[in-house]
Amino acid sequence: MRNEYPAAREWGKTILPVLMEETDTVALKTMYDGIPEPVDIRDGGNWEQVMEQYFCKIATAERTDDPQHNFLIGLAYLDGIDVEVDSQKAVSLITKAAESGLIEAANKLAAMYHDGKGVDKDYRASVKWLEKAADLCRDAWKKSGHFYDMVELSKALNELGGAYYDMRDIEAAKKTYIEMLNLVEGQKESAARWLLLGCYSNMGNMAEAEGNLTAAMEWYLKGLDVMQSLSLNADQQDYLSYYYLKMGDIEEQRGRGIPKKPFSRL
Repeated sequence: MRNEYPAAREWGKTILPVLMEETDTVALKTMYDGIPEPVDIRDGGNWEQVMEQYFCKIATAERTDDPQHNFLIGLAYLDGIDVEVDSQKAVSLITKAAESGLIEAANKLAAMYHDGKGVDKDYRASVKWLEKAADLCRDAWKKSGHFYDMVELSKALNELGGAYYDMRDIEAAKKTYIEMLNLVEGQKESAARWLLLGCYSNMGNMAEAEGNLTAAMEWYLKGLDVMQSLSLNADQQDYLSYYYLKMGDIEEQRGRGIPKKPFSRL
């Protein structure tokens, strides 16, 4: 009464008073200011149900200092995981998490607006959140300099560039892909070569979209050089096929004067 209860209230703890014997409720409320209504379990009743409700309330409560928690609870409301589906609450929680700097939340919002899940389809809003994710990844990379953060930034730029292209903003797409290329080409880790494949594919596609088939072929040849330096397993042979198909497609366009084909991402 003197220490634990006041401390629990000060720390914002969820309090569950349980009535286990006859109690003077007036005296109880006088001694424990603001105490919730006690749960009477003397008859053995619905104790498990009450506990489940309390724990669920604790688990699904928004936390201003924990974006990861809010993001996960938002996903639960979005998909109805152990709670009723509540799209409005889901979007609110995930948005707050993204605005607090959680990259996963920004990417999730981009996907939600792109697919119309829990929100109306809005491609511009989707791009906005991809831009936010890229900014967050860029900040993380600048702060840490870790290879992992570089990989995450390159992935974010790849997604953002593709979204720009889908919106037919070729200049923004090209600028984003160039940033990705400059980021990856300077890396010495062997794993960066796989990222280079995506870069060269993107640049080749941009050149094709601009009608510059010679430049496109040069980019694909760079990708092929990188591919041939890698040890490919059976599941990765599709990457090699992709580059040969792109190069063959360019030769066909050159030979027949076929207009450039729609952009496709690796």
